[in-house]
Amino acid sequence: MIAVWTGSARSPETSVPRRSVSLRRLAGAISCSRRSPVALLEGYHPDAVSHDSRIDAYLATLPADQRQALQRLRAQIARLAPEAVETISYGMPAFRLHGRGLVWYAGWKAHCSIYPLTDSFMEANAKALKGYRRTKGSLHFTPDSPLPEDLVERLVQERLADVESGGQ
Repeated sequence: MIAVWTGSARSPETSVPRRSVSLRRLAGAISCSRRSPVALLEGYHPDAVSHDSRIDAYLATLPADQRQALQRLRAQIARLAPEAVETISYGMPAFRLHGRGLVWYAGWKAHCSIYPLTDSFMEANAKALKGYRRTKGSLHFTPDSPLPEDLVERLVQERLADVESGGQ
């Protein structure tokens, strides 16, 4: 088992600066020999997600309900953007396309989020977004109130168009 402390730059036990460990090295140390829990989700195809061990490790730290909600979101994004590559960016699971950020998602204390959320998307989908909290660039949801699949599809399609056109 690997424990990663993600607090400030100082270890809580020793109060001295902690040694930096690359995510690539950490990912190599995590066993991926067993089938991902994502595979247990309804409608999931084992080849739909690349099984990036860093993302599996991130999701493993979340409560079960958030983990399941984000695994479903992960599988849906992978299905909608099969050319995209999974990665960790800004400390969150993300999908990149042609070297550019496509979609990020994360689990927080009281909600899950998907990023980015553009003004044009908010305006075009105002009715569907009613009831979901959001910030300037993110959409918040909970496992009890997941995002509708068609809304996620529209968000990913808009992002695909932005990335393909060279926009943000």
